[in-house]
Amino acid sequence: KLERALEVIAPPSAKILVLGFGSCIPALVAARAGADVLWSEPVARLAEVATELVRVNHLERRCKVVNAKQMAELSIRAHNFDVVITEGLGEEVLAERILNSARLARKTLLKPGGRFFPQRLRIFGAVATLRTKRTSGFDTRQFNVFRNTEGAVYDLECAMLNEPGCARLLSKPQLLLEFDLNNPPPEPLQHTTCKLEAIATVDGILNCITWWPEIDLGGGTVLDFAPDTQTPRHMYTRAIKQRINFIGYERRLSPGDRVPLLLEYDDDSLSLSAPPQPAALKSGEAVLWPQAPLLSYHFAMIAETVRNDCFERALVRAIAACDAPPHVLDIGTGTGLLAMLAVR
Repeated sequence: KLERALEVIAPPSAKILVLGFGSCIPALVAARAGADVLWSEPVARLAEVATELVRVNHLERRCKVVNAKQMAELSIRAHNFDVVITEGLGEEVLAERILNSARLARKTLLKPGGRFFPQRLRIFGAVATLRTKRTSGFDTRQFNVFRNTEGAVYDLECAMLNEPGCARLLSKPQLLLEFDLNNPPPEPLQHTTCKLEAIATVDGILNCITWWPEIDLGGGTVLDFAPDTQTPRHMYTRAIKQRINFIGYERRLSPGDRVPLLLEYDDDSLSLSAPPQPAALKSGEAVLWPQAPLLSYHFAMIAETVRNDCFERALVRAIAACDAPPHVLDIGTGTGLLAMLAVR
């Protein structure tokens, strides 16, 4: 998709500035299409690799690499480019300062009528559940106490792979923010707070919120990073992951239930939360988990059935080899499974 969109916006002889190393695809594709490309990378070692990529692909006549450490260093080429390209997006959607890049490109780098790529950025979110239930025949719901801290080391779609049946959306995705990157906010965004509301579409126990970007490349080409609930993909097969925020409490939802959300953002950060409502806590509808360290990597371990089955077979053999019921010492709780397997 990226290659097709670039070939549309990068006609032969166009002057193109590529900001950052990224996947290296934009600069190479634009140069191959016949554009005159300046590839700017602030990290010296990455600039060296970019230079070598240009050389081995025989694009030296079309693509030049510069090690510009600040956007200001490019101002000597003011209003010189037909297109400015960046891949400056991640799961922390605004953290790589794409709004600032779009703003400076419009103010100082693009010719009149020039275009910034990508063209639009939309951010969607939804309430979700990500909870372990039963593992190796044990009720492991209490393990969800460790999912009470903001953040996670994996995204929702990867959790669907690691923990089958434990993760799903509880509401339809809703648009949180949208930016026209060819007409970005003229000044850096100040801290802004918005009250929103999600409406549950299925039954489930709410304990987290997820959000992700949708990137409009122009010409009808869109990169949608919403969780693929039918055929989940590992996070290393996707350029961008879905951000997860554990909300610190659990609340059972039914279709039509409303969940108040709090969206906070500025020019280079975004967060989405669902503050517990006092009335829901008082009635017992929402239950706060006690504070505990986040052990998110343990959840993939606890859900790995092949690993668990191997441990169980080994424990059964070891215990059967004892003349009398053995005393077992489990050092470190880990997932807690080994102790329970030994008892059983």
